[in-house]
Amino acid sequence: TSPLRHFATSPLRHASRLVTPVLLALACATANAALIVKVEGTKGSGQTTWSFSGSDAAARNGTIRTSQSGKNFSSGDTFDRAGSGGGDYFIADQSIQNVLVALSGTVELTIGSQTRSITHLFLDSDRGFGFPSTDIGRVFADDFGIRVNEALNYTNGQSSAWSGIATVNLDIGKFLLGTHTFPSILFVERYFGTFTITFSERTAAVAEPGSLSLLALALAGLGFSRKLTSDRSRA
Repeated sequence: TSPLRHFATSPLRHASRLVTPVLLALACATANAALIVKVEGTKGSGQTTWSFSGSDAAARNGTIRTSQSGKNFSSGDTFDRAGSGGGDYFIADQSIQNVLVALSGTVELTIGSQTRSITHLFLDSDRGFGFPSTDIGRVFADDFGIRVNEALNYTNGQSSAWSGIATVNLDIGKFLLGTHTFPSILFVERYFGTFTITFSERTAAVAEPGSLSLLALALAGLGFSRKLTSDRSRA
């Protein structure tokens, strides 16, 4: 039987053989697209929940430091929010410069065969330092970094991934809502991975009308039951 005739007799089987590798390749590309951080909080609560996920590959050699290394920028463990959009993720009236904020929870970063716990965030609002977002602020823009429990050295090409959920004592009102991408345009490198961070405001849950009706019926039933008990005791 010729290959062409064989394919004609079993088109679905052969099509599936062609499609499967393509789908696997797309899945792998999506899975390793970027490191992702999602931040949620209720305005005024003073706290936010930070969820870490995703994977990428290091694009240079570097070192991720511990919280004891000082409150300063390092190209090995800090992303620069430079480029389009002004480079800001803090709201305009904030002036958080070179601060370390502790995480309460378990978040892990793995690069190659090494795994570390992320203990602190490094945050720097360069706009608050005096750089407007319309000119030089587009280059010297808000920075985001991490610190780990034990220094981690990494090399170009190593896989990187992080995961976990933690609470941070920062109100959601300090951040610009929406998704922000952190390429390192300033240094033309991605460090231990490219990542996006999304800030979302969590609204207080409101009881549905059906739930309120059930609650009202329950309270009415409780009151009627007490009335019957009271009438029987008087009788």
